[in-house]
Amino acid sequence: MVEPDELIVGRVYFDIYYEDEDLRYPFIHPYEYCGRGERGDYEFRQIGTGDHCRFDEEGVRSMERVADLWASLSKWGRENPDLLP
Repeated sequence: MVEPDELIVGRVYFDIYYEDEDLRYPFIHPYEYCGRGERGDYEFRQIGTGDHCRFDEEGVRSMERVADLWASLSKWGRENPDLLP
């Protein structure tokens, strides 16, 4: 979890989404933090698409740093060993 006041411009943060309700099939979106927007929201560039996205504080708190991402994926792997190679 990332606190909004800990964001650093130019750093990459991650959000994990799942395509199913059972949380078995994850996909990851990497975002580069670009700074605060005009409306006080938080602006990111989605890596890979170049699209710019805006998040509120709740959205920022759903993001993870690389160490958090590693922990989340490790936990997912333990919970879903049948999906691992």
